[in-house]
Amino acid sequence: MQLPILTDLPEAPSPSDTEEDFDVKAYTFTLALQPMVVEMREFGTALEVLQSNVAANAAAANLADVDFATIPDRLLKVNAAGTAVEGVAVNPDINLSNGPDEIAPRSTIEGAIDFKLASAFAQRQTSSTLQSFNGGFSYSTLHGLGARPRFWSFEVRCFVAEFGFAVGDIVPVVPNATTGSSSAFGFVATVSETRVDIKFANVASPIRVLRPDTGAAVSLTNANWGFRWHAAL
Repeated sequence: MQLPILTDLPEAPSPSDTEEDFDVKAYTFTLALQPMVVEMREFGTALEVLQSNVAANAAAANLADVDFATIPDRLLKVNAAGTAVEGVAVNPDINLSNGPDEIAPRSTIEGAIDFKLASAFAQRQTSSTLQSFNGGFSYSTLHGLGARPRFWSFEVRCFVAEFGFAVGDIVPVVPNATTGSSSAFGFVATVSETRVDIKFANVASPIRVLRPDTGAAVSLTNANWGFRWHAAL
């Protein structure tokens, strides 16, 4: 029995790539992910069949009863006399005299793939923790992405209901926006290859937004909200 062949993924983009090379590699790599998932599912299905065949052939009393068309002979452990099957050995590199091994179930293989993909994408994006803020407050955070993020966003999250917002509501906020006021409101953000720096306006309540119920501009109560940024390559 021949297991399906898995196609190698193309080279993944790297923070050290030029912007043009990064875009090309990212596009090619992303296009290859879906076919890879299909191949891995086919591989997992074939493993389930192989697992069933191994179990059936491992129960054979004599080698003559083994259907080698359904399972590679190296997956069977034969007794010292070479006349009967004793058990199952899956890894072709193991010493068969050490005893039987076990085929990993499809769920384990797919779980490992999902974990590796999730880990790969996690390395391309990051977020800060929710921060308290006040007028004139500033803070600087290392983003750890290894290059200047090309995408970023900022938001505040409601801790105490006010102005028509409920606890848990998330409101996107934009740097340098004053929401129709001639006074200095809002915050400024600078993003570098290593860090994200935030500086809030020197007013009592620097974050102004529009109410979700009336559309009127209001200054959020600092203590009722948390501030957070997201960045990605």
